[in-house]
Amino acid sequence: MMRARMDEYVEICRQLADKHNCIFVDFQKMYEEYCKIRHSSYIAWDRVQ
Repeated sequence: MMRARMDEYVEICRQLADKHNCIFVDFQKMYEEYCKIRHSSYIAWDRVQ
């Protein structure tokens, strides 16, 4: 549920960036890519992100 909600927020932000001619940086995607090579505890030892 929370993951699906995050995807909704990301899409809304992407649309707003396009509408207002802004650069959109998808930090969620960056985080997911990072977690393919390192455990999330490298970013937050308590795993709260």
